[in-house]
Amino acid sequence: MPNWSYSFLPVLFLVLFLWQTLALLWIFSRRLRIPWWERIIVLVGAVALLTIWQRNVADQPIFKQIPVEPVLEEAALYQQPRLLQQALDSIDPSIDGKTDWYFMGVAGFSDQNVFRSEINKVRELFDVRFGTSGHSLSLINNTYSWLDEPIATKTSILRGLKKIGQQMNADEDVLFLTLSSHGNQDIVQLANPPLAMDNLDATWLRDALDASGIRWRVIVVSACYSGSFIDELASPTTVVITASAADKASFGCTNTAEMTYFGQAFFC
Repeated sequence: MPNWSYSFLPVLFLVLFLWQTLALLWIFSRRLRIPWWERIIVLVGAVALLTIWQRNVADQPIFKQIPVEPVLEEAALYQQPRLLQQALDSIDPSIDGKTDWYFMGVAGFSDQNVFRSEINKVRELFDVRFGTSGHSLSLINNTYSWLDEPIATKTSILRGLKKIGQQMNADEDVLFLTLSSHGNQDIVQLANPPLAMDNLDATWLRDALDASGIRWRVIVVSACYSGSFIDELASPTTVVITASAADKASFGCTNTAEMTYFGQAFFC
């Protein structure tokens, strides 16, 4: 159940439990023709007893999530720098006189597999259909990929953009950058516990793109409220495509899906 529901579930349960119990007591007392003042005493006593009992069991698992502390393997701690460097080293320089496409995908939220799946599928699509093999990079936050794929942080995103900027011809080549995660006004979430990460905001991303020297850009943001990125990222040499308006949510962020609704509609 959603996290916000656990704040009122104990109260709701208490109200419903009291209502059915008091209703039964009232019916039985009327059938037995108990005097009204004895009925009041019984009902007040029942309310007090049941309320005290309910408060004593309110911390049981039925009313709260069992916290699971994320654990980072020691091997992942040392593997991550190597994974990022290997990914950066695999980005080839462009060919002069030819417009080359470069691809960079960022899956921001680790606890749902749909973001990792979407970025990897889109990268495969671009590598095969648009010739970005050797010109592509994926940065993935996912609970199960620490040993296999470089994670997505502001540091790795900045290093990836700088490397692509060094390898491409700024006058001829185009970067296709796609972000897939949860979002809010002016942010795309970067989360990969147990690491504490800063979220990706539109101003920072614009500065990072400008610093990389990448001129021609197609940026796709698949997240709730992703339209809030448009004004900051837009330029005469930039196309910005978002999954939602600045004040709207997007959908399809479930572990049972291979892509979000937007990703399925736009890329497939």
